[in-house]
Amino acid sequence: MMIHRVIKRIQHHFRRPDRYYKIDGFMLDMGDNHLLSLYQEDCRLYSRFIPYLAELANEIRGKQGTIIDLGANVGDTVAAMIRHTTGKVLCIEPADEYYKLLKKNVETMQITSRVGTVQAFISNQKKNYQLIVSGGGTGVQQEYLDSKIPTFSLPELFNQCNIAMNDIPVIKTSTSGNDSGAILSLGDSLREMNPVFYIESSLPWGQEVDACDSHLAECLEMDDYFVDHGYECCFIFDNFGNYLCKVKPETLKEIHHYIYRMEMGKSNRTFHYVYVLACRKDLEERCADAVRRYIEDYS
Repeated sequence: MMIHRVIKRIQHHFRRPDRYYKIDGFMLDMGDNHLLSLYQEDCRLYSRFIPYLAELANEIRGKQGTIIDLGANVGDTVAAMIRHTTGKVLCIEPADEYYKLLKKNVETMQITSRVGTVQAFISNQKKNYQLIVSGGGTGVQQEYLDSKIPTFSLPELFNQCNIAMNDIPVIKTSTSGNDSGAILSLGDSLREMNPVFYIESSLPWGQEVDACDSHLAECLEMDDYFVDHGYECCFIFDNFGNYLCKVKPETLKEIHHYIYRMEMGKSNRTFHYVYVLACRKDLEERCADAVRRYIEDYS
């Protein structure tokens, strides 16, 4: 039995991710060494809530709606969404490598009539950035004065793409640690809209203390921003896709401190980051129903 386990571990170590990977019936070109196929093989729930998010958007706004997919990567999120909504999706991805694959995959899926793409950074700070692709489907956003990729706030992006703010049912973010700044870029425009947020909330891995401190402060600022704008309901999933609990933003602050302590090496690691499904009170039951269906389908 022990020999069998050792052999399995060796085989596991030398696995290669799939270059071409099927998502909801679409065959995507993932590029070299994109780890999604291995993550989903190892973690049954990893990134499996996305179709339920699209169904939620459809309930809220139907074909009039435009889902914002911020950190669209190679198009894996839009592939998991598009058959579960009658609305449109706007995909934003800054990295050259991923953006080229995103454009290719959207065309291959033949969904260009409902899916737009923009290459840009989204931030509450008017700075120039570059994305250092770190492999596996992720990257690290850094300030870079000579960047040719534009930086927008979310309202600027909506205006540029002629999207009415009340037609946005869902904003999904997955930017490897810069999600808070993207959300904060909405400013007071959030008072004019009522989107559900699905946020990958993480701290940068393996960074210096100052960088982690800065990101933690931004996460806590986002938590306060949610309170100030009436977002009192937060459904929390761990990075493996397993649903944890429903909390208020005050408790989300404690979770961010918890992740920070692990990142600083003060504790053993349980999970790396969380996904936050955040909404106002009027959409709480719809969000809760989406979470219930997800749990039932995968229980």
